[in-house]
Amino acid sequence: MSSRHRVRPAALNWVLAASQAPCLSEQFGAVEGGGRLNTIQYLEDQAARAERLAKRITDTLTIERLQAFADERRREIEVIAGKYRRA
Repeated sequence: MSSRHRVRPAALNWVLAASQAPCLSEQFGAVEGGGRLNTIQYLEDQAARAERLAKRITDTLTIERLQAFADERRREIEVIAGKYRRA
């Protein structure tokens, strides 16, 4: 079995599990002090991981879901950063 076939189901499960999780900006965004930076770093890492994985696979549906997941994380970063810029 090639590594490409082993990555696809895990990638899909990862995206589906993450998409059903509660919004991270609501869950961690209200933390005082350094919590905001930790949350932003976590979201950036998740977005980058999804984008890297999308480049390594060939399944179109999974690629689209990974890219959508990365886009959602980047929007959450904008929301968190915007809240604290105005404060």
